Amino acid sequence: MWPKGTLCITIAANIANTAILGFDACFPDSVVGFIPSTEHTDVRFIEYFFRTAQKGIEKFAPATAQKNINLDILAKVAIPLPPEKEQRAIVEEIERRLSVAEKIERSIEANKVRTDHFR
Repeated sequence: MWPKGTLCITIAANIANTAILGFDACFPDSVVGFIPSTEHTDVRFIEYFFRTAQKGIEKFAPATAQKNINLDILAKVAIPLPPEKEQRAIVEEIERRLSVAEKIERSIEANKVRTDHFR
C-alpha cells in the first residue's frame, strides 16, 4: 500500500505519466511509486520535473510493440534539486501559470458553447 502523497510514474505504454496519490492506494507493476528520501524535497517539484522530462525519458524505451522502461533506466534520470525554498517557489509559479491557462481554456470552451447557439 502506497501512502497519500506518493508520486506515481508510469513505466509501460504511456512512459513517465505522473500523478500524486490523493489517498492510500495500490497500483499495478506498470506504475512505480516515488517517495522523496528527504523531507526537504517537494514531491510536486519532482512531478513537474518528470512532466518536463517525459519526452526525453521516452527515448530510453526500447522500440517494441509496447514501450516500457524499467527501474534501472528510471534510476539513471538525473533530477536537478534546488533548495527546498526554491522548489516551492518554482512549484507555485508553475501552478499559477497553469491556473491562468485553465481559466483561458474554460473561457474558450464557454465561448464555443455561446457561438454554437448562434448557428
